Amino acid sequence: MHLAKMKLYLIRHAESEHNVAQVYAGVTDSALTNHGMLQIEKLVDYFRQQDVRFTRVFCSPLQRARVTADALKYHGDTEVQLFIVPCLREKKFGSLEGKSWVSSHAAEKQGEGNFVPAESHEELSSRARGFLDDHLFPLLHDGEDEETVAVVSHGIILSVLWRTLKQMCDPLNLTFGPFASLDSHSIIWSNTGYLELELNGMPSNLSIKGVLAALSMTRSKERWNLSSGLRHNII
Repeated sequence: MHLAKMKLYLIRHAESEHNVAQVYAGVTDSALTNHGMLQIEKLVDYFRQQDVRFTRVFCSPLQRARVTADALKYHGDTEVQLFIVPCLREKKFGSLEGKSWVSSHAAEKQGEGNFVPAESHEELSSRARGFLDDHLFPLLHDGEDEETVAVVSHGIILSVLWRTLKQMCDPLNLTFGPFASLDSHSIIWSNTGYLELELNGMPSNLSIKGVLAALSMTRSKERWNLSSGLRHNII
């Protein structure tokens, strides 16, 4: 049986207009800001400097993820295929879609008769497992000898995806940087922040090594900051 090795990059989309407005925009499309476009340029430059060559790019169908992913499918004159996968979309927030992070809590507590609940944890987990089973794990069996895969999505579903991967792995086969937490709940995904993983084996005997990384550009100073060594400061 042919088993491939995989470098997996779980990447959050660049800054969107709804991020700046501080409103819930789970499945609502939101354009990227000018700052977000600059974040993409810096992310692409960084991967190029590190000679990261993606063999496949998967992304959410939402605009903020698609635009981010589209820039990652090129390496020089080479273009890899971009796969748009519906199950990588962000969590549905129901009646909270488009509402302020602050004011929405009050609306939720009022228990309005037409209030639509947000997508459940079980539904999110089912989507994450579906992506792994249908798209990612087959590459470990039938893909290239060494796959380098980018998954461009959203903060909540990326955390669920990482938690699902971690739960499938024997703790003895899971290693991480000494200062980076393994707890998916502690990961605050910055725009264009990413989790870099190395996967070996099949789901029944999966081995994972990883580092948490952040490429964070400060708006006030318009400066690109990259932590060195173990990159664990997702903020």
